[in-house]
Amino acid sequence: MSDSDTIAVRVGNTRITVPVYRTPGETEALAAELTEALRDIEAASDRINTQAFALQLAFACAVRAAEAERSAEADTREVARALDQLLKRLRALVATTDTDGEEEPPPEGPAPNVTRFRA
Repeated sequence: MSDSDTIAVRVGNTRITVPVYRTPGETEALAAELTEALRDIEAASDRINTQAFALQLAFACAVRAAEAERSAEADTREVARALDQLLKRLRALVATTDTDGEEEPPPEGPAPNVTRFRA
């Protein structure tokens, strides 16, 4: 990984170098979210335990990632069902319009002017 693939950010009171997530700005925004979550964890505790705070934060992030993955899987299943229904409707439409199995003859009159492009 080159230096351009990493960025120094502050999480809590610690400056760390992390891989860039999409853009440096998004990476810094994520670090700010982590800092805010860490401050919330610290505020809810009656004693300082940096390692426990870090583990709580890591667990919270793992939960968010798992929830996002489950949500994406559900969305994918929903889209697949919708596409399946669309395919069934299209097949039914084709079946009702193709009664004799033959293609319709071309329209009468002069052929349309078609220009072909080379790729």
